[in-house]
Amino acid sequence: MPTLQLPKKVTTRANKDGTVRLYHRLIVRDPVTGKRKPEYRRLPDIFSPDFATKHAIVVAAVEAPSPVLRHAPGNGTIAALIREFRPVLAKKRGKNGKPLAPATVRAWNQYLKQIEADHGNKLVADMRKSHVNTIRNELADTPGKANNYITKLSGLLEFAVDMEWIDSNPCRGVEKIELGEHDPWPAEVVEQVLGDADDVLRFGIVTALCSGQRISDIILMREDWIKSRDGRPWMVVQKSQKTDTTARIPMHARWLAEMASLKAKREQEKVEAITLIYDHQGRALRHTDPLQSRLRKLMQKQGHVDEKGLPLYSFHGLSKNAICYLLEEGLTEEQVSAIVGKTVETVRYYGKEQKKWMLADGAAATVFGGSIERLMVGEQNKAK
Repeated sequence: MPTLQLPKKVTTRANKDGTVRLYHRLIVRDPVTGKRKPEYRRLPDIFSPDFATKHAIVVAAVEAPSPVLRHAPGNGTIAALIREFRPVLAKKRGKNGKPLAPATVRAWNQYLKQIEADHGNKLVADMRKSHVNTIRNELADTPGKANNYITKLSGLLEFAVDMEWIDSNPCRGVEKIELGEHDPWPAEVVEQVLGDADDVLRFGIVTALCSGQRISDIILMREDWIKSRDGRPWMVVQKSQKTDTTARIPMHARWLAEMASLKAKREQEKVEAITLIYDHQGRALRHTDPLQSRLRKLMQKQGHVDEKGLPLYSFHGLSKNAICYLLEEGLTEEQVSAIVGKTVETVRYYGKEQKKWMLADGAAATVFGGSIERLMVGEQNKAK
């Protein structure tokens, strides 16, 4: 009787009833220890009509080139540390005791992926403060990203300290790149930037001005988020990516006009998109970098930069524009908070400069109409 020839790397395990189970055997590396170990993928019965198809799928999945298999982390490397840190990150909580917001988790995973790609093969114990400074300086062209990168690296290495991989965190004492305050945009800057911005970027800027929302929330906005109340359109942003709060925003006519213009262009180009902001193929943006990068380049092109050539204004500053506008219209801090979905404390902080000007304006009549001569007389008496 001929012996059945099993495909390469297919092995058997006996059942109690005398039948056998089939598995595809492969060798993988443990992500933490770096040791090689066998792993088995279950296959259907060899006489099943599905066997050939299922076996081909398993082979393609486990034998296709894989960065994880080719570059399995060794003992003590940053890549191995990241493997241990990811389960901890999933359970990590913020300062308020609540689970991290989805946007925060996505940002962490994005930077961990980049850190592993850049430095995964380096030993954690070999990291020095000078190395961290070099990493920061290499990213200096994008200061916000550089600071976030170092912040995430510091958090990762702090975990290494807790796990006793190292005695101290080499990121401690590394200074962040100065970004300055996220100032509101002057009216002339808004006008100039809107004049040169492409359709999608212009819509993003107008949306930020009219809504006070973070760019991370703006790229997720959809047309079906618009609700009608008393015949008027409202943009309802459920669960902000950062604050886990809801924003209920009355839609300004300028915002609606920009949205209609962008929608008409999308229909003309026959682009189907779920979100209001999308890439050239109609896909939703997975992160804010594309818009942030285009805005930085436009700011630099128009000369809105500091002495180091860094942009003076950002999307973040537009939130202050929106809050200052609402406060100037006479709304209370509580009303503004309900509209933009930020805390009253945040609204108060964002509007602090505008409030200083309002207080100064209120006192201006007294100052301009008062008599300063008595102060000058007082100075003369002191001189005598």
